[in-house]
Amino acid sequence: MPPGILQRNITAYSAASALIYQLGNENAAAIVQDGTSFPVDATIQQMGDRNAAAITQTIVTWSPATIIQTGTDNVAALDQRGADTFFKGTQEGTENSMLVRQSGASHGGATLTQSGAQNSIVLDQVNTLDHTTIDQIGTLNSVTATLNGDGDNLATILQIGTGNTVTATQTGGRTFDRIVQNGNNNLATVEQSLSGNDALIEQLGNVNSAAIRQTGTVTGAGNTAYIRQVGDGFVVSITQAGSDNHAGIYQH
Repeated sequence: MPPGILQRNITAYSAASALIYQLGNENAAAIVQDGTSFPVDATIQQMGDRNAAAITQTIVTWSPATIIQTGTDNVAALDQRGADTFFKGTQEGTENSMLVRQSGASHGGATLTQSGAQNSIVLDQVNTLDHTTIDQIGTLNSVTATLNGDGDNLATILQIGTGNTVTATQTGGRTFDRIVQNGNNNLATVEQSLSGNDALIEQLGNVNSAAIRQTGTVTGAGNTAYIRQVGDGFVVSITQAGSDNHAGIYQH
């Protein structure tokens, strides 16, 4: 697929910009920006061989985006729709993949960085006040994050090592996740819906498993959870529902 830019029906003052820069062989890029508002922006920059990138923005206000890839056989795709959506990207290494969808009203966000080989991120945000930062360094790490909107949202995920996996799901509430994994073959799962929500999982070591599941009422406060594991082979989970919850587990 050759590089391409298509900007259609961008109205008002027709503010729009797009840039594709590729240095290498057999790279593929596409930018599509639609309308009915302004301004928009988009950037694809690829240096290396056989990288593929795509940006699609359906604009209903301010919508920057940026994909920068350095290396070979990396794939990054974005589909943004509406509100103040934002995305950055950046991949360095080989065979990393990044698939991001942002949709809805309010602020949105992202900022994703991957360095190494065969790391993958799948991020789906249906905005309220989303922020998101995901950083992976190493090999065969994966993150699947779903932020379903109707909350203040925020997720910060860092993985360093090999074969680490994070699954994070937020549905409403004042949600917040922070997950850090440093080591190999660690597994972390966070599920949060409604109420005050917080959650923090930190795992330092190998073959650890941690899960936090929190639910509550529409109006209730409560929920907080904390897991920190330092060492190898620990398994722990926290489940909380309703009222003014707190929790904490530390294993060393």
